[in-house]
Amino acid sequence: MYLLSICIPTYNRASLLRVTLENLYGQLNDQGFLNCVEIVVSDNASTDNTSAVVDGFRDRLNISYSKNKENLGYEVNFSRALSLSSGRFYTYLADDDALIIETLVEIIKFMEANEAVSAVYAPWRIINLANSSDHGLFYQVDDLKLFKKGSSVDLLSYLLDRHVFPEICVYRRSAVSVRFPMEKIACWAFSHIGIAIEKGDVVFWPNEYYISIIQHFSDESRSHAGNWEVMNSWDSY
Repeated sequence: MYLLSICIPTYNRASLLRVTLENLYGQLNDQGFLNCVEIVVSDNASTDNTSAVVDGFRDRLNISYSKNKENLGYEVNFSRALSLSSGRFYTYLADDDALIIETLVEIIKFMEANEAVSAVYAPWRIINLANSSDHGLFYQVDDLKLFKKGSSVDLLSYLLDRHVFPEICVYRRSAVSVRFPMEKIACWAFSHIGIAIEKGDVVFWPNEYYISIIQHFSDESRSHAGNWEVMNSWDSY
């Protein structure tokens, strides 16, 4: 079993996925963390050369690749990526975003030393590579904040008071096995943190380990769906 699984759902973004995997390889190699990590790519029936891009990294990264026979939708594909992973800890990465592996290693070491912690959440930094602009952190965590198992009311107050969107997280597999609820009762992020606080302690980390890249290239026509969701869909939650 690997120490960490990085789970990447993807669909028809081979060129961006290549950049993401290259970035992961460079950082994991620099941190001496290559052999501890598996990269799980769940392909939502892409029609481009996604599979060839993945094959190009098999000699450098521990990659598990699965391709759906049909497009199952984003949430199901995300859930599938999680279910295919095997690491003691696991986290999500969009196919067009990046991680700060040095900070991620610090979080993993913290979780290894604190077995009661089921999940560690962190804010993420939003950047635009096309014009080299930094939009800052999506929310602020002043100091490391720990919520004890079962303290869901205190946790909810923290989320609402500080406008925290609990999306970016490292989960402990032995404590939390999360799946997307099929009903649209609540956004998956809030459902997941509800599961995590019932299974163990939940921590908010003050430093980001995730980079949300809203634009890679100046001629990019696509919109960043994830960033739009967290900026505009609060009322639906």
